[in-house]
Amino acid sequence: MRYILEDSTLRFKFNTRRFTTGAPFTLAGTPSLAVYPEDSATQITAGITLDDDYDGKTGLNDVVIDLSADAGYVADKAYTVVIEVGTVDSVSVVGSVVYEFFIVAAGGMEDLITRGLLALPAAAPGAAGGLIISNAGGLDADAQRADVGAILVDTAEIGAAGAGLTNINLPNQTMDITGNITGNLSGSVGSVTGDIGGLAAGAVTDIQDAVWDGVLADHLDVGSTGEALNAAGAAGDPWITALPGAYGAGTAGNRVGNFLTGDAFVRLGAPAGASVSADIAAIEAQTDDIGVAGVGLTAVPWNAAWDAEVQSEVADALTAFGAALEATSQSILTDTAEIGVAGAGLTAINLPDQTMNITGNLSGSVGSVTAAMAELTGDPGATPTLAQAQMLVYMAIRNARNTTSADDEICNNAGAVILTAALSDDTVTFVKGKYA
Repeated sequence: MRYILEDSTLRFKFNTRRFTTGAPFTLAGTPSLAVYPEDSATQITAGITLDDDYDGKTGLNDVVIDLSADAGYVADKAYTVVIEVGTVDSVSVVGSVVYEFFIVAAGGMEDLITRGLLALPAAAPGAAGGLIISNAGGLDADAQRADVGAILVDTAEIGAAGAGLTNINLPNQTMDITGNITGNLSGSVGSVTGDIGGLAAGAVTDIQDAVWDGVLADHLDVGSTGEALNAAGAAGDPWITALPGAYGAGTAGNRVGNFLTGDAFVRLGAPAGASVSADIAAIEAQTDDIGVAGVGLTAVPWNAAWDAEVQSEVADALTAFGAALEATSQSILTDTAEIGVAGAGLTAINLPDQTMNITGNLSGSVGSVTAAMAELTGDPGATPTLAQAQMLVYMAIRNARNTTSADDEICNNAGAVILTAALSDDTVTFVKGKYA
């Protein structure tokens, strides 16, 4: 709601829209407006100027009201502006509310603005409930100011983000520290019961060195990792001695120690070249020439002795299959000759009853279509089959049809209504709705 001074000029705009689409539409029918006071059914029409399709904009209406034009415009009262005469798209809009305003008496705007503000305390200054003053008493501003100054001195020592707190001595306590400790912890930490989120690379290295360089004899508690490592070193022998060393014949240490000097030559045999590796290198050089899938075999000479063999195989194949191939070819030629160019010879095809889609044109006549089409029971939709579309036209022409001023009905053979379309006529436009 808008607040406006009495005897001033009020100006506002409103839109009118077509009901069917919501688009702006002209307020027609020699339109006019009226104003109702909040406590009266008596209209005020004086001082109202209405300009429809303002500035050439369809549906935009400009209104000017001179509040000094009628004694009915008084201060401290709300008013409602309505359409007194007018239509939108031939539909009456009389009584539609387009605006509301409240008239304020001259000089009353200040009172309107200050409404709701509290008055100053009624108690004496310095007393309970009174204003703060600079003298002795419960609300001594001077004492409070001194306290604030002392607080500022203390907080200055803290520094930005606590930078001045460099000598904090925390008593024994339990606390959660979230963040990083960038200095040193002097003293001992009783225990760390939670998970350690992460360690710096140097700390990880220090821990690794301390673990692996520890004296094994100091970590032999029953069931410990140190006990297992000590037992493995004494009984399992992690091969810290030279091979084959004292390992007897047939043992793993003896076999590994002698593999490349004794058993290897016995099992592999003496190399053809300087060494086994030299032989492998020579083989690799030759296989490189072959290439992937034999792609490098580009100079294999033809052996004349192969000619007779190839010719013999070809002759046997022709003898075995030639006669049968010839007979089959002649039969195919005879059949395809009957088909003709582009199927021109296919003049007596008798297709059995079947369902098929024909994408093209049927030139000529169709002997008959004997299958009956089913009667429709309702709306076949926006994309009916050919049979459904034909049946809808047939039923609309043949069967009973009930037409009133409000609707048009299509019936089935028994007379029952299957589709209805709404009808309307305002003497200007006749409208028929969709059958459904």
